[in-house]
Amino acid sequence: MLMGENITLTEPAARIALFIGKSKYLLLLFKILTNSVNIFHKRINRITILLSACCKTYCFAFQKRRFCTVKAAVLQRKTAAFAVSNRNYRFSSE
Repeated sequence: MLMGENITLTEPAARIALFIGKSKYLLLLFKILTNSVNIFHKRINRITILLSACCKTYCFAFQKRRFCTVKAAVLQRKTAAFAVSNRNYRFSSE
């Protein structure tokens, strides 16, 4: 595709161009023509969908692991913050 080259759009392509905007459509068309489309993003989504369909316990364990890690990190900070505030309150009341 050369700069300044006229592009003839079919009816479905014209509808897509109107929906997503002409500049985004031309960028997508350029990526498709130059074979620079990222195919790994689609493959990762397919793997995730297949894992969730076949191995539900794995997905639940994965979600639980992420939640517990975040929860532990948040609780450590909160208990440290509460310990400091309680100690300061005790010293100010004595």
